[in-house]
Formats: sequence, C-alpha cells, structure tokens
Amino acid sequence: MRHFITLSVFALAALLGACSTNPTTPAATTGEIYGEAKIYNEYRVLLTDRSGLTVQLLDQGTVKQTIITAADGIFSLKNVAAGVYDIRFYKEGYVWMDGTTDSLVAKNIQFVGNGRFFIDEYNHGYRNFEFYSILEPDSTFWAIKPDIRYEIIKNITPIDNIWVADTGIGHNMKSVYTNGTSETWKIRFIVDFEHALPNTQSPRSLGFNMHFQPNNETKQNNSNINGNLLTSEYEYSSTNKLVKDTFGKIIRNNGSKGSKSIINAESIKVQAISGIPNSYISNNIPSTRIAKTNELTVNLVE
Repeated sequence: MRHFITLSVFALAALLGACSTNPTTPAATTGEIYGEAKIYNEYRVLLTDRSGLTVQLLDQGTVKQTIITAADGIFSLKNVAAGVYDIRFYKEGYVWMDGTTDSLVAKNIQFVGNGRFFIDEYNHGYRNFEFYSILEPDSTFWAIKPDIRYEIIKNITPIDNIWVADTGIGHNMKSVYTNGTSETWKIRFIVDFEHALPNTQSPRSLGFNMHFQPNNETKQNNSNINGNLLTSEYEYSSTNKLVKDTFGKIIRNNGSKGSKSIINAESIKVQAISGIPNSYISNNIPSTRIAKTNELTVNLVE
C-alpha cells in the first residue's frame, strides 16, 4: 500500500511540472525591409556609385535604425519587428524625383515581422526611389553652333501655258503661249549642336522662329529631339509657286492669261532656339535660359 501512494505522488508531480513548462505565447520573430535607390547626376545620368544615401527606419517618428547605402544603392533594414513604419531617405545635394524636397518618407509600411519585404513603390504610387543632383547643368552641353545651314529642294514641273504676247488686231488677235516650268520649294534647315547630351535618354528642345517678308507674318515650330544627336533638321514647305518661262524669268503678272506665279512671301528670316534647363530642383520654374543661333535670311523668290 505504501508503494502505491509513493508512485501516485510522483505521477502528480510530473504532470504539474509538464504543465508549467509549456508556454502559450509564441516567440517574437523579426525580418528585413530592403530596396534599391537610384541616384542621378545633374544630366540625369544614372551613377554607378550610388553610395551615401541615408536611410532611416521610423516608428511613430522615433528613429529605430539608420544605414548608409553602399555603391550599389541597396539598402537593407534588418531585425525589424512586426509593425507599421515610415522610412526616410536623404542625401545632401540631391532631391527626390519630383524635385520638391531633399528627403522622402515612405509612410505606413505594414510589416508582418517575418521574412524579407522589398519596397518598390512610394505612397501606393508606384514611384521608384530616384534622386537627382541639384547642381546646375553645364550650359555648353546645350549650346547651338551659331550658323544655320540650309538646302533648297525644288520640285519642278514642266508646263506649256505661259503667256508671252498677243498678236494681231481685232478679231484676228491671238495669244501666244510658250513652255516653261512651275516650281515649289522645300527648305531644309540644319542646326548643329556643340555636344551630345551626357544622358542619351534626355530630350533636347528645339524651335525655329520664322519671320516672313513683306507681309510680316510669323510662325514657330517646336519639337523635342534625341539629346544624343549632334545635328537636327527641319523642313519648311514654302507656299509660293514660281512659274518661269524658258529663259528662267519669273512670271509674276500676266492678267488672266495662262499660268502665273503665286508669291506669298519674298523672304524668310529664321532663328533656331533651344532651352537650357535649370537645376533639377527648379525644373518646375519656366526656363529663361535660351541657346540661340544667328538669324538666317533666305530669299524665297529667285
């Protein structure tokens, strides 16, 4: 009987001991939040060295971690517990892609505290972590060579109804016609740049201001071209039609008889312009810096 009581006591003690060593709260887990920052110079060229960007993990405004990116631009915040965080990025002399601030805070990142979480968007807007230098770009890269080159491309069509003279008297009067040509022109204006832009993906603005005489009419053509080009062309189609006789004389006025020239402008003055951007931080301010060529005058009647 004594042995039975002893065994029962030992069994109860073992059961109680097992209950006391079985915790109901799981162990806390942590994880990693990481991403990649891209850093560009003042010409919007992606730098191979993307080091020096400060990345801070914030919990309700309190900095929990601070790291500095290496040359690859990769940032990694390790041992992060579950929670809702903000992440701040900044680098002196650089701004975020919209050019409005020197820091970027990715807000309300919900992290489950386990595994690896890659950040590839900002504020649910699918915006990359891109930073640009606020240094002023060297204006010589946007310079245009001073003189516009040009070529006149003529489309010449033979015609045979050019009035020369009237012969005879009264009912015997007869109009005499001869052969000749009808010409229309295209003028190809060619501008040359001093340098290709360092970033071949950046467009270059190019405009042609045209001033016609004697009617004092003005026109403007604006476009964006590949910044890697050293030469750009623009073709203007003249509204003139030049009718010439067999001797090359322009038929300006022959009453209502036969073909005659249509001359809407005698000459055209042309100047090419290109905008020089300000630094990235002031990109939202209209640029007042303009690169210009000399003014070129082309005779439209010859």
